[in-house]
Amino acid sequence: MIYTLELEAEQIKVSYGENDYLLKREAIKLATLLEREQTLRKACEKRRIVLAFNRSYSPGSFRIVSDGDVICLSAADYLGLDGAVEEFCRKIKQGNVWKGGDDYCGHYSDLLNDFGTSSAYAYRHCGNVRLMSYNVLWGHPNVCERNILQANVVQAYRPDILGLQECADNNRIYAGDQNIMILLEKLGYRESTDSKVAGTYRRRNVSPILYHIATTELIDSKVVIFRNQQENGETRLLTWAKLKEKKTGCRYIVLNTQLEGGNVVVGLGQVQEIEELIHTLHCDEPDVPMFLMGDFNFIKTSKSYKYLTETVGCVYVKDLATVYAAQTKSYHPYPKFRTELGLMQPDGGAETDTDAIQSFDRIFLAKGHAEVSVFGVAVDECTLSASDHFPLFADVTISNCNL
Repeated sequence: MIYTLELEAEQIKVSYGENDYLLKREAIKLATLLEREQTLRKACEKRRIVLAFNRSYSPGSFRIVSDGDVICLSAADYLGLDGAVEEFCRKIKQGNVWKGGDDYCGHYSDLLNDFGTSSAYAYRHCGNVRLMSYNVLWGHPNVCERNILQANVVQAYRPDILGLQECADNNRIYAGDQNIMILLEKLGYRESTDSKVAGTYRRRNVSPILYHIATTELIDSKVVIFRNQQENGETRLLTWAKLKEKKTGCRYIVLNTQLEGGNVVVGLGQVQEIEELIHTLHCDEPDVPMFLMGDFNFIKTSKSYKYLTETVGCVYVKDLATVYAAQTKSYHPYPKFRTELGLMQPDGGAETDTDAIQSFDRIFLAKGHAEVSVFGVAVDECTLSASDHFPLFADVTISNCNL
């Protein structure tokens, strides 16, 4: 079936050939750009523009082919298709009217702006383990749509370890077939512990760790409920997992959490509990590197950050990375559902945070040694539309493979 958006005055048709949510997003994006800009509308008058996925292309690549009346934009994936739309419009503004016989191939990474530089690493891993931390946002409208967006981001970056925050029942069972865990399971991810956690406000592990079964072996994992809690607030907890990289046999430990943000005393108390847990896990396996990640709800100038780095000895991986790929604040305005489009859309953009002073989300090296090749913040239209936090990722190389 062909789905078509029409701009009647200029007799322009924007079509996508399958009932695919991401194709629909890009079709609406392109149609909106055509409506807003006269130069684009004039070049596309009386023409059909077809958007399609071609899974035989290499990741991130796209192709634009014109026979005169019909122009086809095809790509391997959502990043490639976004690149195709950008390049299609950019070349029109440069005077290219896409004549019959035009055939152009490109890659999304050639079109990135300063905020999007981390996206160059979506399909390019630079270590033997990729870690990702992602606050997926609970209690916000259109969770099914947002889950689809988040799963596509994870698919593009394919972390070996994924730490989620705010992953509650509305993200899970209330989303039906679009349950975030079902979508991630289809991509090869498994949760490291039972998702049910008794004695908590939501009775669910809202800060789970997921690992990719193709690259990672789970050794052990547990959920810890913090003793320090804000009265009548969310139950804050932490998940830890002992893991092994299958290809090399290297072992490592990951801790994932979201700390209290409304009470700095409680938040600092939770940091001190993390210190105890790091000490216990390190004593058990002193030669294994340990990573701590999550939404910490404190900024770099806070007492909690100072305690975690100066007293506990955690090192922000940004400061260890050979490449700091995005100097972007880790959170942004809440996305909004645009009724006229029928889609979740950004309600603001990324903001510069060069030294990550204002960012809440972080990945730390808590113990041991690891080389950090790349640290990035994944900024694109999907991440701006899916949550109020960007996913962070770090490519690390662990070399304790003789243990």
